[in-house]
Amino acid sequence: MVEKSKVVAEHVTDLTNTFEILRKHKLRLNASKCSFGVSSGKFLGYMVTHRGIEVNPDQIKAISSLQPAQNPKEVQRLIGMTAALNIFISWSADRCRLFFLLLHKWKGFEWTEECALAFQQLKEYLSQPPIMSSPEVDEVLFSYLAIATYAISFVLIRVDNGVQWPVYYVSKSLHEAEVHYLPLDKAILAVVHAIRKLPHYFQAHTVVVLTQYPLKVVLWSADYTGRIAKWGTILGAFDIKYMPHTSVKGQVLADLVADFAEGPEEIETSPRGMDEKSVGLIFTQHALPWKVYVDGAANQRGSGVRLVLTSPKQVIIEKSLRLGFSATNNEVEYEALLMGMAMVRKLGGKTVEIFSDSKLIVGQVRGELEARDTRMQEYLGQVRRLQVNFEFFEVTHVPRSENAHADFLATLATFSTKNLPRMIMVKDLNTPTPMTGNSPQVNQIRSVLSWMDPIKLFLEKDILPEDKSEAKKIRRKAPRFWLSKDKKLYKRSYSGPYLLCVHPEASEALIEELHEGICGSHTGGRSLSHRAITQGYWWPGMQKEAQEYVRKCDQCQRYSTPAYPQENGQAEAVNKVIVDGLKKMLDDAKGRWVEELPHVLWTYRTTPWRSTGETPFSMTYGTEAVIPLETGFPTLRTSSFTSDGNDELLKKNLDLIDERRENAMVQLAYYQQKLKQGYDANVRLRPLTPGDLVLRKVLGTTKNPNWGKLGPNWEGSYCITSVAGIGAHYVEDLDEKTVLHSCNVSNLKRYYY
Repeated sequence: MVEKSKVVAEHVTDLTNTFEILRKHKLRLNASKCSFGVSSGKFLGYMVTHRGIEVNPDQIKAISSLQPAQNPKEVQRLIGMTAALNIFISWSADRCRLFFLLLHKWKGFEWTEECALAFQQLKEYLSQPPIMSSPEVDEVLFSYLAIATYAISFVLIRVDNGVQWPVYYVSKSLHEAEVHYLPLDKAILAVVHAIRKLPHYFQAHTVVVLTQYPLKVVLWSADYTGRIAKWGTILGAFDIKYMPHTSVKGQVLADLVADFAEGPEEIETSPRGMDEKSVGLIFTQHALPWKVYVDGAANQRGSGVRLVLTSPKQVIIEKSLRLGFSATNNEVEYEALLMGMAMVRKLGGKTVEIFSDSKLIVGQVRGELEARDTRMQEYLGQVRRLQVNFEFFEVTHVPRSENAHADFLATLATFSTKNLPRMIMVKDLNTPTPMTGNSPQVNQIRSVLSWMDPIKLFLEKDILPEDKSEAKKIRRKAPRFWLSKDKKLYKRSYSGPYLLCVHPEASEALIEELHEGICGSHTGGRSLSHRAITQGYWWPGMQKEAQEYVRKCDQCQRYSTPAYPQENGQAEAVNKVIVDGLKKMLDDAKGRWVEELPHVLWTYRTTPWRSTGETPFSMTYGTEAVIPLETGFPTLRTSSFTSDGNDELLKKNLDLIDERRENAMVQLAYYQQKLKQGYDANVRLRPLTPGDLVLRKVLGTTKNPNWGKLGPNWEGSYCITSVAGIGAHYVEDLDEKTVLHSCNVSNLKRYYY
């Protein structure tokens, strides 16, 4: 038990309160094991000093005194001692990997030279262990990642007066499947593993992950599913920022980038100082990259883009483009950058280093400068989207003197009017690179702030509300949403495609169109909200809003179907649904039912059935129909429609339609079973005995044809004379005239007088 006070003057008072609680519950302490007024010393197995948290010298001495292992038990002892010091050992999983391999039962025990070398390196590392630091309240923490073939490592650091101090090391050995992950997947896994190990740090602090991998673009992209989508949901609940790392001034942790047996790292370290070990620029060594020198020129004669590409095999490709549209210098520089990325991707390159003499463009891409202009934000977003296609991507600023070759090609493009020799390609670029659309959308351009604005602001610019509680809510909700290229907000659906988020000012118009429009059928509130989701729309409280709208609908109130306990149930005949829809559509003009019938049938075919969860249209054609509403409220599937791709997708849906129908039949059987259980649970026994007066249900043969639908539903009264069998009785009228056939109890009910 630890008693810690924030203010020195309150420490005695806090101790008094603690002792009173102990006396109240009759708890006793061993005075010989209690310590008071501790400012430094041994605590929880570690040495706490004014410098920070240090390793217990006894633990280091115990490992240093060990001899090379002779059997698996001694290896287990070594691993156990090392595990107690994991927070002080960088790359502990990789350092101890050879020891773990010795414990495999299907392999014989053999202490090799590699094991002896790893054992000696571990002792040397622990001879100068790092000092861990404790962060302050609300302090921003930083972290580095390191990726190897069989292990990943994560280090949490804090910066104090320009000096980096380690807070915690986390390391993980990769299993068989994880070994085959891409480096980008391993980097995300390292952050997820750190959160699972150190949730209290991530909950109390903002953590900046310094990495060259485009983690933010990948985690917030809609193109990824499976484990990356799952990891994105986990990481989205915390205040984590992703920034590209550069060489860092001050002392940081050197051994995070230790030499690996496989997958070596490139290290740029700063001079050592004090007791810490330094780490500078950290990144995993990739295949030889493409080198691209880009530049742009804009003058009175026009604008030009120049590119000089050098392949890993030292093949030089030169390209110069004339821009057929007006552009500023910064826009031309971005066009050059995007064209270079597109060419490398087209040529099959996965790693690229781009050199530009524009400080503004390089600073914005590296995250060092903010893109405030709308056009610059669009260009930067396009760069981020293309960046995902590369395993390694880096942009470096070079002086204009070192970019003279590309500068010459750009100038050449602005002056060239004739074809040049083949060694230099000169082409025309008549339109700028396609960017996000600027057409107004019903869910975006609004004069009143809505629930969508904080989420969009966070997804687009990583800006949170000032209120901490609100910021925590937005951060927790954001992983369930996705912001498209044209700034539309979508919600990630559990059961289907992404759902377009609807602005509160547009929700009523959308409900009205679904309920009363050309494809509306005046369905109930629950069915109405389900239909909106099926068509690809979503907003908070949509089911409650739909129910309130249906409750106030005049046609629904006038032509609502009465509920009969025994007959109505949940299963309605098709013709009954169609007639009910016609009633609400026709109002007083009953003669127009022929014109309205196609609309009612179309609505019936495109409305999901509760029993199967599918629409009749999808059960026939394998896909959902596009209703006229989606032309005014475009969803994700209508916005990304292409005729060729759509035809191929329809064919694939038809190939899978049998499986979809089988699932619907399974759902139908389950629905009927639950319906029966619910009905049986509400059945109340109505014991009838001879001599009771009852009413008999009016059936088709006993109904007076002159009454029509306005006649009564029960006739009588009758008197029960005897029991005909289980659930059946003989009855007679009040004139003692016996009814020839027995009556089922379901067609009888007690008559009260």
